[in-house]
Amino acid sequence: MLITLIIYFVVGALLLIFFKKGEFELWINQQHNSFFDFIFYYITFLGDGLFSIIFALVIVIYRWKIGVLVGITFAISGLLSLFFKQIVFPNAPRPAAFFDELKINSIYYLLSKQTEINYSNSFPSGHTTTAFAFFVVLCLWEKTEKYTIIWIFLAFLVALSRVYLVQHFWIDTYFGALLGVFVSVLVYLLSKKKKFI
Repeated sequence: MLITLIIYFVVGALLLIFFKKGEFELWINQQHNSFFDFIFYYITFLGDGLFSIIFALVIVIYRWKIGVLVGITFAISGLLSLFFKQIVFPNAPRPAAFFDELKINSIYYLLSKQTEINYSNSFPSGHTTTAFAFFVVLCLWEKTEKYTIIWIFLAFLVALSRVYLVQHFWIDTYFGALLGVFVSVLVYLLSKKKKFI
């Protein structure tokens, strides 16, 4: 898991270094097609709070300890994400506001017919925070290389979906992922220290 996450964060950092704000997001948005529309529209729900709550409850039925860990991780990461969005960075513009200001009209808004396009509270990405917190705690629990790669890949797709759907900048997803990983590792280590698992 560690190597997979290191690769993700190194590549993510390089994107932040070599692309100006909005460039990578525009490039991703311009790759839109019906296949990506389908994949990213549905994959983004893996970072939704409702999905995490339902999945944690399902896991509790079969393996209650990991279900409780997932629930605690989700609650802490969600609260921290909200704190940063609402209190620390309440005016952080979303890509829609940023591109509107630049008078760029070629943005493809897949979500415009289903939901409102958000213009503020961009940093960090809550969906990405939730996805990484959720899937990393599963990686720490399972410790199986095959599943680890799948979980991290799903978390990465959630992060990419937020950029593709023009809901977040890459920097929002990058730090959302860092926050999610931090919380999941912290909760996991504390649970081991308390001999919960």
